[in-house]
Amino acid sequence: MNLTLKEVLTTYWPQVTAIAGFAYIIVDYFIKRNDKQRELAQSIFQTQKNQAINNFIDTYSKIELALLQVDFKGAIEGKINLKEVDEFVMPALNDFIAADYKLLMVLDDLEMENFLAVADPIFKSKDTLKKFAHMHVDERKNRNLANEYGLSLIASIESNREILRKIGYQFRSQYK
Repeated sequence: MNLTLKEVLTTYWPQVTAIAGFAYIIVDYFIKRNDKQRELAQSIFQTQKNQAINNFIDTYSKIELALLQVDFKGAIEGKINLKEVDEFVMPALNDFIAADYKLLMVLDDLEMENFLAVADPIFKSKDTLKKFAHMHVDERKNRNLANEYGLSLIASIESNREILRKIGYQFRSQYK
């Protein structure tokens, strides 16, 4: 028995319709399931990204405060032990470095630019701390270096606040 397509459609139209409907339901189910999985993965990634940004800002504020509270002039003049300065600053610095690494995992290069601009002066401050530790005692040079360091720290903090405002604006504009 040879059936043509016309005969199949006219004779068996209810069965053909049921099979086509069933196939549509199956295909639709898998498409929606994949969309939901992609949406869930994107949502989880966005949450991780937001947490990394918040963590970065929290640790930045802690390291900023730690650096501002240290009496570098006293440390250089020997009134404060540099090891004590190190013990005071390094935990906040280590947390900041970890937060920076977390950002590297969730941000692309373009998004990371502003965060690197904020982090760079902090890392330079760390290098300056190392210089203090290995410095020869020359009162005048030490005082000048402490003053330079204090002024550059304040300037970088002011600059960083402007960059953080820019980051905040970009962050908020994603959700408008």
